[in-house]
Amino acid sequence: MDDYFCYNARLNDPSLASSPPISSSGNPYLLVNYITYGNFSTSHKAFVAIITKIIELGYYHEVVKDASWCQAMVEEIKALEDNMTWIIENLPPRKKPISCKWVYKVKYKSDRMIERFKARLVVRGDY
Repeated sequence: MDDYFCYNARLNDPSLASSPPISSSGNPYLLVNYITYGNFSTSHKAFVAIITKIIELGYYHEVVKDASWCQAMVEEIKALEDNMTWIIENLPPRKKPISCKWVYKVKYKSDRMIERFKARLVVRGDY
């Protein structure tokens, strides 16, 4: 959140208004200077604690060690096959296949419990 800023934030301490702290990104209006966990409600603090406890992994070699993520990938492949999203074909000479990657996300219910681990196979745009 270092790059976000809010134009309608008001300072309680006028001494900060003349020289706001500047981050390495050059943004002098960091939210972290104005918002703290101390101002959050107890239920929101609990929610933040729960969602930060589960780490969303970004690399396949990390994900394959966890059964929950493996199950999510199996479900994604099954959904792609059931929807007939692709057909396996032989490539013509001198053609390259489109590359893809896995994207992982933890989905939460409204009561802050984990709903499911979601894995998506997406096409890469750098081919």
